Amino acid sequence: MEPVEVVKRCYEAFKCGDIPELLRWVSPDVSWTDAGFPDVPYAGVRSGHDGVADFLRSLRTHVEFSAFEPKQFLASGADVVVFGEFAGVDRYAGGRFRSDWAMRWRVENGLVTLHQSYVDTCAIARALDTVRPILVEAAG
Repeated sequence: MEPVEVVKRCYEAFKCGDIPELLRWVSPDVSWTDAGFPDVPYAGVRSGHDGVADFLRSLRTHVEFSAFEPKQFLASGADVVVFGEFAGVDRYAGGRFRSDWAMRWRVENGLVTLHQSYVDTCAIARALDTVRPILVEAAG
């Protein structure tokens, strides 16, 4: 299966909330990075199936998506970059956010070995009410 198809399967599983199906397409030694730590509570660098499952559970704990749409897929060998957009609400504070995003994937031997997201972490942190004061002062 081509890398872009593996990535599409991951998005389908994510949208359905099917963690076991998503993990089926992920290498046991995957490196999974979501931008924004420490201001975005579910963000950080994780590894392996347990790390990815922890990320997904934490994400669902904090955020409810009202939209999540991969829009464009670009592939070069084992690497796939996806551009999209999402919107959602913080489950605790009720703050709303939206962001364009890019996600980098590497697929080797039919499994995801690397995932890294690039999003507007400031917009998400503001919605989650987790922006550290020094960042607010620096932003003006």
